[in-house]
Amino acid sequence: AAACPSDCIYIEAETDPRPYEERIGRDERFARVYNIDYGRCIFCGYCVEACPKDAITHGYNFELSVYNRADLLKTKDDLLITKQKQSKNYRVALSSEDVDSEYKEV
Repeated sequence: AAACPSDCIYIEAETDPRPYEERIGRDERFARVYNIDYGRCIFCGYCVEACPKDAITHGYNFELSVYNRADLLKTKDDLLITKQKQSKNYRVALSSEDVDSEYKEV
């Protein structure tokens, strides 16, 4: 959040309450609250470079069109994408194949 020049990322960190032996990783902190306001984001990439765990990426996300500006505020649960939430075009854009390959005539 400190690397963002437009101040569109809000993070509240929390310490892992589990005993050290039960933790999956060695890290003791995690993001309890993670919000990003894509209405303010300028897609500069500073957050991608500053993230120590490579958890933030900028891809070919063209599904940011919304009718309400409030829908551009994404929470941690919104950003944890599942296959049910992905559209067909989103998976193609992130794959290594040509984006227009499914639309070409054989």
